[in-house]
Amino acid sequence: MQTLATEHWSRPDGPECRIQWCKDVCTDFFHGGGLQKALDKDRRRRKHELMRCRDRQYEPNTITQRERGDVPAAQSQLNSATRFQCQHDGVSGVQGQHDGVSGVQGQHDGVSGYQGQHGNVVQDQRDDVVQGQQDEEPGIQAAFECVIKPNDKICLLDVGSCCNLFQAFPQFLAVGIDISPATESVHQCDFLHVDMQSPLADYVAVEGVLSNLPRKIESLPRESFHVVVFSLLLEYLPSAAPRWRCCVKAHELLKANGLLLIVTPDSKHVNHNAKQMKSWKAAVESIGFTRWRYAKLTHIHCMAFRKVPGAASRAGDDESPAADMLYIPQDHNSADDESLLGACDSLTTF
Repeated sequence: MQTLATEHWSRPDGPECRIQWCKDVCTDFFHGGGLQKALDKDRRRRKHELMRCRDRQYEPNTITQRERGDVPAAQSQLNSATRFQCQHDGVSGVQGQHDGVSGVQGQHDGVSGYQGQHGNVVQDQRDDVVQGQQDEEPGIQAAFECVIKPNDKICLLDVGSCCNLFQAFPQFLAVGIDISPATESVHQCDFLHVDMQSPLADYVAVEGVLSNLPRKIESLPRESFHVVVFSLLLEYLPSAAPRWRCCVKAHELLKANGLLLIVTPDSKHVNHNAKQMKSWKAAVESIGFTRWRYAKLTHIHCMAFRKVPGAASRAGDDESPAADMLYIPQDHNSADDESLLGACDSLTTF
């Protein structure tokens, strides 16, 4: 494996340079403005969702009447909000009036909003839109955890590393782990069973901790890496469930807006296994990621997923339907393999 990794898979002039692709993606994301572009896209999406939420509270006929001047603007907003609250509480507008729901009760009580059937105050959604535009996107503050200064190193965890090829790049503080390391530069670690520690305190130097990890790693601190790499790893696991657990652990180890890089082999054309790649994308995104970049090279698929701030990890949820979506074509051949082995055993009895 070490010979393949160093003399074939990683040659710049080779058929596929997975290490170079990962390095270029990290550089573009952290030093080339990729993170800021991703946050700007999130902000625009949030603004669009808030605008759609505002528009849905107004009925077309009410807006038309107001434009004609038949209904005062304040009364139009009041009627619209009252209908919205009655529908939200599971009753019609007429039923709400029969139940004694007063659309102007909030005004008489000096409360900004309208009193609903169950006594809940419904804020004017127009104010929510304005407030949503003024508030920072949830991921903006968390994004500073992944802002890397030019002289700082990118903390990278290479799972299934074999020989820690990323240590050759000075911009990385690369921690290579493998269940059976080939070199002294790689730590021995069973990633599927590694324990998760509490995140490091703000005053603790992450680089100092990661540079002094023991030879055999049994635990790692949460939210301590900028990048986690699964390069030619997931397809070697026996089923979808351990692949899912690997991705969940990566989510726990990454800082907010950190990157999960997945490289998996495929020598066929880009559309041959498109269904599988779409399934992987949906599965990984359900954990709390969003895909940031994808590339199909000669013999590999390369995917970069960004950890979405505030998205909770679904740790230990092996029963989730999404866990089965991290399949490979060989997973569906197990029954055929067993029948073939049975046939071979019967032949040996003659």
